[in-house]
Amino acid sequence: MDVSQEQAIVKEYEATPLPTIEAPKGAILHNGEQCYMSASTICKQEKSVSLGYRGGSHGLSIPLPIHIGGFPIRYNVSRRSGSIQRKNEVLEISRGLLIVTSQRLYLEPEAGHMPISLPLKGIGSFTVFHDGAEVWVAGSGSEKQYLFEMGDLQSQVLGLCLNQLLNVKEA
Repeated sequence: MDVSQEQAIVKEYEATPLPTIEAPKGAILHNGEQCYMSASTICKQEKSVSLGYRGGSHGLSIPLPIHIGGFPIRYNVSRRSGSIQRKNEVLEISRGLLIVTSQRLYLEPEAGHMPISLPLKGIGSFTVFHDGAEVWVAGSGSEKQYLFEMGDLQSQVLGLCLNQLLNVKEA
């Protein structure tokens, strides 16, 4: 696709109201839902990954001259317990076709992946990058971050759709 075609598509999505498209084959839409865009995407999320157990020192155990029930009592000196080591990583959680509708962002998954449905009213913020978008969704007491990897044109169009659907006012 050349630059003039990309500019025409972006101009079309800058207009009000958003252009509607036919829902992709197999997509399950709610009553009254309109489809505005669809793009192939990989969905990622930051997860805490266990690196394993890291032990502490065993220290020194001194037997005391006290017995309870026939068992000697021992006093442990300088013993440190170990802990589970963790680190945060951005991991792929699903992939498929991201569909922007009038009510939600919906990821129609490829075989073996999970569907993701993010209601528009739950989206707290979003950031568009040249190779995708980051969407923060408010949940029950916390926010979840979703990273959608896609092409440059698709991420621009996603940003334009979300701007209009969420009524974002530019400063």
